[in-house]
Amino acid sequence: MKRAKARHLAPKTERVQEYLDGARDLFMFSMKGEPLTTDVSMVKAAEVKVRRALLLDPSSYDAILLLGDILADYDDDLKSSEEAIRWYDLAMSMEPDDPEPYHGKAGVLFWDLKQPGAAEQFARQAIALNCRRRRDVFLLEMAYSTLIAALMEQRKFAEAREALRKAQWRCPTESMKALVADTLRELPPES
Repeated sequence: MKRAKARHLAPKTERVQEYLDGARDLFMFSMKGEPLTTDVSMVKAAEVKVRRALLLDPSSYDAILLLGDILADYDDDLKSSEEAIRWYDLAMSMEPDDPEPYHGKAGVLFWDLKQPGAAEQFARQAIALNCRRRRDVFLLEMAYSTLIAALMEQRKFAEAREALRKAQWRCPTESMKALVADTLRELPPES
C-alpha cells in the first residue's frame, strides 16, 4: 500500500515543480526593458501556474513565497498588496529564519502601502536573517535599499547614514556604491 501511494505522489510532486518552474520563468521574463516595465499578461499567467501548484500542494513553501512575490508585483490595487502580505505572513510562519518573506513584506509595506515604520522593521529583520543565515548579496542589497528608503522617508537621517555604512561594508557591489553615493547627496549635513 505504501509503495502505491509513493508512486502516486511522485507525479503530483513533479507537476507541482513543473508549475513552479513555469511560474518562475513567466514571472522573471515579465520584467523587461529600460526603464523596467512589467508585462501584466505574463504576471497573470505566472499567478495561474503558482495557484495550480498550490492546489496540488497547499503546503509548498516555494509556491507560497512566489505567490507573494507575484502579487506584490501588481501595480493595480490595494487588494493584491494586502493579499501579498498574507502570503508573506504564511511563509514567515512556515520558515521563520528565511529572510525572503520579510524582505517581500517590507517592500509591499513601503512601496505599495506607504508604511515606512513597519517596512523598516521587516527590512531590518530580513537583513539580520540574511547575515545570520546565508549572505545572499542580491537580497541583502534589496533589503538595505528598502531600509534606507524607509529611514529617509521617516527623516531618520542618522540611522540612514549608519545603514549606508553597513550596506557598503556588507555589499561591496557597484550598485550599492551607486546607491550610497546618491543617498549621501540627498542627506542633510550631519550636525
